[in-house]
Amino acid sequence: VEDIYVGLENAGVARYRPPRTAAGAARWRIFTASTDGLLDDDVRDVLVDRFAHVYTAHGDGVSHFTLRSWEKIRFRGQQVRGLSLDEKNRVWVATSEGAWQFTPAHSTPKGRRQEQQNRDAAASERMGGEWAHYHAGNGLRDKDVTAVRAEGNDVWFLTGAGVERYHNAKTQVGFFYETLLPALNLDDLYHAYMAATFPIEEWGTVGGFVNYVSFGRNLTTGDEGTQSTFNAYELVAGLTY
Repeated sequence: VEDIYVGLENAGVARYRPPRTAAGAARWRIFTASTDGLLDDDVRDVLVDRFAHVYTAHGDGVSHFTLRSWEKIRFRGQQVRGLSLDEKNRVWVATSEGAWQFTPAHSTPKGRRQEQQNRDAAASERMGGEWAHYHAGNGLRDKDVTAVRAEGNDVWFLTGAGVERYHNAKTQVGFFYETLLPALNLDDLYHAYMAATFPIEEWGTVGGFVNYVSFGRNLTTGDEGTQSTFNAYELVAGLTY
């Protein structure tokens, strides 16, 4: 049974823990800035990932519950508007200065192993992770992001320029093969195609393709009546970015 977190206006975060057994009792707990270390008590949004880590949005930052304590993440000079979680367990933060993407260490296999090893260590109270910032200089038409929502492979932003989309590309590999003139049963007459794309996070996506058509073995006759054979084909390849 999962815990339920509720953001309270100027009163912190309330956690409801359902009974763990049939004879058990439900429990409530209030987390506040003064007693537990939240950024402040005005909680505007709450997000819980599939590892039970909790994120709360405040006016100028985010609080992160690491399952042991709360850590503060302050966005100086920015107003935080909302949170969202994508399918890769990355946290998106909408702010007045663009959108932030946070990949927590515990969402990766290496980070989870480290978390398990240090579960009782004080040093593990700050989990860490990687941040990326998206703004008008690297993709957004307007940096003022008023809302963010992850849906499938995409993350949608509501900005002053309208609705904008971050497409979370995936590595894809495709292959195609067909025989040409199958009625003649010529094995060396065929068409093959292969392509692949590889996303490189904020750098974009690189890809490539190879298109090959085999026209089979052909017979040629010289001026003096000599004959020889050769293989005819067409090959086209390319790289994309």
